[in-house]
Amino acid sequence: MNNLLVEDIIDEVIKRVKKEAFIEVEASGKH
Repeated sequence: MNNLLVEDIIDEVIKRVKKEAFIEVEASGKH
């Protein structure tokens, strides 16, 4: 089992979720 791979995937998912949440906040803030 490669724990580093799992951590990399989790890190990538967190980054994407934060990015999407930020985009949603930006979009709702412009209304």
